[in-house]
Amino acid sequence: MVIPAPYWVSYPEMARMAGAEPVIVDTALEEGFLLTPKQLAAALSPRARVLILCSPSNPTGTVYDEARLRVRPAPPAARPYLCLSRTCPARACPSRA
Repeated sequence: MVIPAPYWVSYPEMARMAGAEPVIVDTALEEGFLLTPKQLAAALSPRARVLILCSPSNPTGTVYDEARLRVRPAPPAARPYLCLSRTCPARACPSRA
């Protein structure tokens, strides 16, 4: 299970409880703590086929925009994977104006 870092403290343990091994992928301040398509492609494997994506991210507040979410990993990692997503409804999120 691919988990972008920083992440909510319980995500790795929830992965283990589901019988999965957490694959932590460090994100960078320079990228706004966003997982890049290249990082996702490198992290996906025949055994790592699930991505936990939280937007806005807790603890960083990072928000994945539509363009970033539409990007697909480059081959050879362009295989099917499941994205478990926790999102914040727009009406519940503070304005970023």
